[in-house]
Amino acid sequence: MKASLSTSIGTLTLERPTILASGILGISLNIFERLYRAGAGAVVTKSLSKEPWDGYANPTIFSVKGGGWLNAVGLSNPGAPNFAKMITSNKDVPIIVSLVGSVEDDFDFMVRQFENCKVSAYELNLSCPHVAKVGLEVGDDVELVKKIVKKVKSLTDVPVIAKVGLGATNYLDTVGAACEAGADGITAINTIRAMAIDVETR
Repeated sequence: MKASLSTSIGTLTLERPTILASGILGISLNIFERLYRAGAGAVVTKSLSKEPWDGYANPTIFSVKGGGWLNAVGLSNPGAPNFAKMITSNKDVPIIVSLVGSVEDDFDFMVRQFENCKVSAYELNLSCPHVAKVGLEVGDDVELVKKIVKKVKSLTDVPVIAKVGLGATNYLDTVGAACEAGADGITAINTIRAMAIDVETR
């Protein structure tokens, strides 16, 4: 008898518990379908904004002498409206759409772009540390976190997950604010702010 690996997040039930995190692979339906066939229980899209963003110029990933890595992609993405058109034909893959914005109206606009798409859940990126006025700067404002989570919850019946990072605000305060506002889950965490210093030359 085959063991069941099914797991649930709010009202979402997945056949398998492995989920591809939001990142550079979350850019096309073709990739999502391949990952799902390979065993992913769900895939999270790259974080999407209202308008397309170019992000930062390469190199966006840097190997640190002595070990370790630094990265700053800058939230490059095609924009929520364009991405929604790319996944309208999806029938089988559980897709968790990651959204990033500054205020409730940003998220209102973006969720509405996916009304005709098969979306299994939304992940709210309240944690990117590299881009001003979004991500971690939003996550550090617990009242704004509550407003954004409540707004998205009012627009959809699928689970809403808050992605919370390590910023100036106590992590648990941000988590508590998201849960108080009705978040169905928490993604922990995101890239941590870092700096490499060559002690031999500086």
